[in-house]
Amino acid sequence: MHYITKSDSQSNKAKVAAIDIGSNTVRLLIGRLQDGRLERMESIREVTRLAKDLCSKGALNSDSNALSIRSLIEFKVTCDRYGVGQIIAVGTSALREAADTDAFLRLIKAKTGIDVKVISGETEADLTIKGISWGQEQAGVNPVCSVMVDIGGGSTELILNRDANAKFSLPLGAVKLFELFIKHDIPSAYDLSLLSAHILAELDRAVSIIKMKINSRPCALIATGGTPATLAAIHLTMDSYDGNRVHGMRLPYSAIRKMYERIISVPLNVRSSIIGLETSRADIIIPGIMIMLSLMDMLGVQETVVSDYGLMEGILYDLLCPPDKSAERDHVL
Repeated sequence: MHYITKSDSQSNKAKVAAIDIGSNTVRLLIGRLQDGRLERMESIREVTRLAKDLCSKGALNSDSNALSIRSLIEFKVTCDRYGVGQIIAVGTSALREAADTDAFLRLIKAKTGIDVKVISGETEADLTIKGISWGQEQAGVNPVCSVMVDIGGGSTELILNRDANAKFSLPLGAVKLFELFIKHDIPSAYDLSLLSAHILAELDRAVSIIKMKINSRPCALIATGGTPATLAAIHLTMDSYDGNRVHGMRLPYSAIRKMYERIISVPLNVRSSIIGLETSRADIIIPGIMIMLSLMDMLGVQETVVSDYGLMEGILYDLLCPPDKSAERDHVL
């Protein structure tokens, strides 16, 4: 599914690509520097649910593997069409945890020619910081204090600005939590209470450290990932996802809470018809929103700034910005 296409024009400027093989989706971003700014030329994602049954079986789902490889073959064709000079592909939470990751990566290499590097949670957080910060800079927004969160299918990264001692990768992912805790079509109060208790316990130490460092300063919460993007799309009643409209949007706590109450009160078939909520995400959106609400409650913030920049933009940042410019930009940010 194509969900952003900013430009199909060809250019002799260096074009690079980032691929993220995540727990719920595989994603491609092709970009280049245009007048000193990132031009996101093509962005594609496919829901493959790679982490399906991972908690119970400890291995990747075979059907999801096949779908992921088909998507990666299509990504490679797209990269060739754009004349991409370099592709960096990373695997995150699901590939960090699965027992059969090495065999899957060998198959990807054989079928696509793409080398995939499985990155640590710390590296994922570092790249997410770079991507979100670049996106804030390009939007002309640079809060003095910001907590950044990336809610994924298998993990959640939580970072306070660029503080090396306040950077966390937590085992809180929308796919993982859905399989562990949501046992009914319309989730029961018991399902939700267990889910909430688990999320709060996992967030507790990280949030406590961040709050101590913030020390009551006003601080923005900037969120990236499938959950905040979906909430923004629902809020905007967006038929077709447009990252440019979503990027920088401010979502009040009250609006997120209202969406949550609506979503948990209806069965999956009704939930799937909500404008802005993709059918493939209609089940796992519940734990994703609960992570968002729990984090906002614990931090005491009343709104979330949605970032359409994240991990993949961070990868492109490393590819496109020479070390000297990177260091200069890091100083500015």
